[in-house]
Amino acid sequence: MNKLRDFLTYSAELSGRRKLRTYVKAAIFIAVAFLVAMTIFLGQQYQTMQSMAAVATIHYETSPTLPLRPTPTPEACPSDPGGWQLTDSGVSGDSLELIEPACVYDGLGRTIAWVLAIREGYSRAEAAQSLGFTQPPAQTKMSDIKVIDPIGNPLVASLVMVPLTADFSEWYIDGNDLPAMYYFPQGCFRGIDTQIDVVGSTAQIWNGSYPVICYIIEDNTATHTIMSLGGHVFSASSNPTRSYLYFGYDTETKQWDWLGIDEDLHPSTEVATMTGDYKNYSGQYGGYVWSAQWLSQTYGLVMKALPDSWRIANDRAELQAILNLINSSSTP
Repeated sequence: MNKLRDFLTYSAELSGRRKLRTYVKAAIFIAVAFLVAMTIFLGQQYQTMQSMAAVATIHYETSPTLPLRPTPTPEACPSDPGGWQLTDSGVSGDSLELIEPACVYDGLGRTIAWVLAIREGYSRAEAAQSLGFTQPPAQTKMSDIKVIDPIGNPLVASLVMVPLTADFSEWYIDGNDLPAMYYFPQGCFRGIDTQIDVVGSTAQIWNGSYPVICYIIEDNTATHTIMSLGGHVFSASSNPTRSYLYFGYDTETKQWDWLGIDEDLHPSTEVATMTGDYKNYSGQYGGYVWSAQWLSQTYGLVMKALPDSWRIANDRAELQAILNLINSSSTP
C-alpha cells in the first residue's frame, strides 16, 4: 500500500505534505481531456442524427409516391357510322364529302383490294380467302339504289353487278402484260335507307342496310381482257374506260360491300387524263389511289400467271361456254 502511495505521490521537503507526482498529474489531465472530447463528439453525432432524421422526414412529406396510372389504350377505328363525320371536300360546287376519321378508308380499301384481286386473275373465292372475308364482299340483291350526284341532286342509279361464280377468273392487262386497273375515291354521302316509296301496293326501301355510300372511280387502262372458267379461256382487245362504282358500309357485317357499277356512266377517257385525275381526286377525297402496286405492298397479292394460251384464245365459242357456266352457276 505504501509502495502505491509512493508511486503516485511524494513528501514535500518543508511542509511534509505529500503531493501528486508530475506524471500522475499529466495522466489525470489526459483522462479529463479525453472525457471532454468524447462528450463533444457524442453530442455532435446526436445532433447529426437528429438533422438527418428531420431531412428524411421533410423529403418524405414533400415527395409522396404518386399513384400508378393505367397506360392509355389507343381507340380502335369506330365501326358505328354514327360516330363518323362527313366533312366538306373543299371542292367548289361538289356536295360529296370526306369521311372522318380517315381510318375508315382502311376498311373500304380492304374491299377494293378484293376488287383489284379479281381483276388480276384471282377467283372470287381465292380473293375472299386471301383477304380474310368469309364470302365475297359484294351484294347481288339490289339492282337499283338511290344516290346523290356530285352536285347534290338525288337520283336512282341502275347497277351492273359482276358475277360471283366462285372459280371465275379474269385479267385486265396493259401493253406490257401488267395489271391495268386503278381506283380512287370521288366522295361519299349518307345513304337514303330511311325513305320508302310506295307504288301501288308495293313499298320500296332504298339502299338496304347501307347508311353510308361512296363513289369510287375505276380507271381501266387495259389493252386486253382475259377470262377463264371451267377450262375455257377467252381473250379480247379493249380500250381505256372509266366507270363509277358504288360501295356501301354494312352495319351488320361491319364491312364495306361492292354494290355495283353505275350502268349509265361508262365514258371512254384518255389514259393521260386518267393519270392527271389520280393526283387531283386522291388529294381531294382521302389521298388514296388503289392499284396493283398498292395491293402488293399492302396485302402481298401479285397478279396470277396468265393462261398459256391467252394470246390466241379468241374463239367466241369459248366465250359462250364461259357465259353459260356463269349463268348456270349459283352465287355464294
